[in-house]
Order: sequence, then C-alpha cells, then structure tokens
Amino acid sequence: MNKKKYKMSFTTGGLFFNESLKAAEIYSRLRDWEAARGEIEDKNTLQANRASTLKRVSLEICSRLKTLADKEVEYLLTACPHEQRLILWLAVCRRYRFIGQFAAEIIRERFLSMRYELAAEDFDAFFNLKAQWNDGLEKIKPATRAKLRQVFFKIIREAELMAPAGDIMPPIFSRGLIELLSETAPADIFYFPTHEKIGGFESGRGAA
Repeated sequence: MNKKKYKMSFTTGGLFFNESLKAAEIYSRLRDWEAARGEIEDKNTLQANRASTLKRVSLEICSRLKTLADKEVEYLLTACPHEQRLILWLAVCRRYRFIGQFAAEIIRERFLSMRYELAAEDFDAFFNLKAQWNDGLEKIKPATRAKLRQVFFKIIREAELMAPAGDIMPPIFSRGLIELLSETAPADIFYFPTHEKIGGFESGRGAA
C-alpha cells in the first residue's frame, strides 16, 4: 500500500472563480497568505452567511492559491476569464494529487487518443484503481465518494475543460500563458488536454 495519503478535501464548492480572484487581489497587496486569509475572514470578503462556511471556504481557496508562484498570481489577476479559469484549474491540480493524476492520466490521454467523452464511470474506475494501492482512499465512504465525483465534474466544467454534454474541451493558451508556464512549471502542461508544447515537455508523452 502507498502510505502517502491523497488530500481529498475538495467536497466544498467548485472552482471558486470569483472568490479566488478576490483572495488573489488581497494576497497581491499583502504578500502573505495567512494575512490574506485573516482579512478575508475579518471582513467577510466572500460574503458567506455563516462564520463556519467562511472559514472553510477561505481555507480551501487559499490552500489552492498558495500553490501558485507570485508571477502566476499576478497573471491570474490580469488574464482574460478563460485563462483565469485555466490557472485556477492548475492550482486545483497542484493542491490535489488525485485530481492532478486524473487530469494527466485520464483526461489528457483520452483527448490525445481522440476519445473525448468523459463520464462518471471514468472517475469511479480511476478511484477504484488508485484505492487498490492507497488505503486512505479505501476508507472513503460511498456518500463522500459520490460528493467528490460531483464536485470534481463541477470544477472541470467551470474550468471550461468539459462541455455540458460531457465532451473534453481543449483550452486556448495565449503566448503569455505559455511563456509563464515555461518559466514556472513546464511539466504542468500535463494537467491540460492539449497538444501544446512547453519547453522540453510535450503534452503527448508521459506525466510526472
């Protein structure tokens, strides 16, 4: 069994597009994620109805955004909405190894094989495969697993990488985003269903 547990705390919300932009703006000013989270909660920047919800969502958002380099945060704040969603997807994949592996091993490979349909059964099959080698996944209850699947598909649709009908959608990268990823994390191209090449990495072969 693999003793390295997967973080599987993405049962809250979805991509958190607007909320993440607000959090990124605060971080850009303070340059400290703990301070940014403190301001978010003190001022209820996310306009949550309950203090417990505010704390849970602010923790989730900041834990994702903390995976981004400062240059990536700055790009997030100035990019077009489509690329903002791609950067938030990147943060999700970095935060959650399970999602990152699913993106690289299933979504990307499915796209490159020109099999564009993605269904709930694909998530379940991947979950079962990983659970064979990870006792943490084995212990997840069916109801929680169903919630994880629901939220995952919500995230990927909100990231504009999956159409409402279920087909995988390739992202549109600007030259600016390609250059940014070339500098910060070339291998992360594997998280996207694309034929784009970045540095010495090409989306058509193997993921880290």
